[in-house]
Amino acid sequence: MAFPVLPLQAEGVFKGVTIAGSLLFIPGQLMLAVLIIFLTLGDTSLTYHLYKKMNAQYLLGVKREPSHIPGIEMISVGSDQWYAGDYNVVKSKSFISLKKEIIGTVNSFYNRNTSLEEWDWHHVVETEHMATFIFSGSLYHQEYFEMPTVLIHEPEHVYLSQNFNNNAFRELATIKRINRNDFSLNVIKTQEDRDNLAAIISNLQNIYNNLYLNYPTLRRIANNVFRMHLSMLT
Repeated sequence: MAFPVLPLQAEGVFKGVTIAGSLLFIPGQLMLAVLIIFLTLGDTSLTYHLYKKMNAQYLLGVKREPSHIPGIEMISVGSDQWYAGDYNVVKSKSFISLKKEIIGTVNSFYNRNTSLEEWDWHHVVETEHMATFIFSGSLYHQEYFEMPTVLIHEPEHVYLSQNFNNNAFRELATIKRINRNDFSLNVIKTQEDRDNLAAIISNLQNIYNNLYLNYPTLRRIANNVFRMHLSMLT
């Protein structure tokens, strides 16, 4: 099973953590697959309870399986496979030791010495972008419970974040930078309001499709997010 193929922007980057039973190197790319020892859990009730937290509509067409880490799933489209969970779980203090277990496996297998701080959880659709078009529910709930996050090596996370959060991106998407502390739900009073939000969603979808071109799983999730919220406007 392989990682999503994206030209590396920095040396020494682990491509986003994947779940794999074998190792595959792609010529010309630093493609690292993480060999995970699959454990049979006597009681998986915790795993399946947490497994249901991410928005199921965002994961349509994505294969979902519980991992050996409680609260964390293996999500995939084809061979593009990732550790995923909701932000509320992965950022909890109790999860730190479990994250160490994942990183320890990577370091041990590849004789690396990466630290816990070198790995991040990446929201498939950035919260700042969600804030530009959602008009119901809670941005906090979207960020912490509904939007899938995937474990990714920090240099790659920085690369994606820089591409997702710059003036050129906002200009193409016709959005403005939003301070989450000042965030309020978008209001739809007229057809013009509806059309403006629909245009923003469509612009974001097109840009995400390009940036996630070689990340089939993340691309599928992002498309599901945008399609769902676009359908809510009709």
